[in-house]
Amino acid sequence: MNPFDASRRRLLGAGAATAALHAVPGVQVVRDARAAAAGRVLVSIHLTGGNDTLNTVIPYASPRYAQIRGALAIPRASVLRLDATSGLHPSLSRIKALWDARRVAIVHGVGYPQFDYSHFQAMEIFWTADPLRTTNSGWLGRSLDAIRAGVAAPDPLSGVSIGGGGAASLLTRGFTAPQL
Repeated sequence: MNPFDASRRRLLGAGAATAALHAVPGVQVVRDARAAAAGRVLVSIHLTGGNDTLNTVIPYASPRYAQIRGALAIPRASVLRLDATSGLHPSLSRIKALWDARRVAIVHGVGYPQFDYSHFQAMEIFWTADPLRTTNSGWLGRSLDAIRAGVAAPDPLSGVSIGGGGAASLLTRGFTAPQL
């Protein structure tokens, strides 16, 4: 098995390990992010492969959900309810706790005009946040460029990619985000 083929469990394990980095002397990833953003840290998770969106954030109140999903539908009683219409998969209780504490947000319906069903174009637009495809930098990379602008000695770990191949969304004009 390729060690870079991440399952959801491996991804969550890596996420937990990354969150623990702030306790390691000399590694300032979380500490610097907190200091720079008044306690706010952005974690962007991109799962390549088959994330089942409808069974991650579940539209449990829709009668069509159970119809369409059939045997894959999560029973309504098992859904971790976020509101009157949607909820999380039962195995996402830790994310639900963050939701309840108002420490996580879920963004639905992200897309772009004139979607043509090209997976590769969609991924490029997702990474760059540029539907016109006029830039070679990623949306997170441009954010890091803006954050790092004017900082005399910016922390090289202000943006980190975990997993194989790097993150195209972290491509910047000013530096290369390290990969763990």
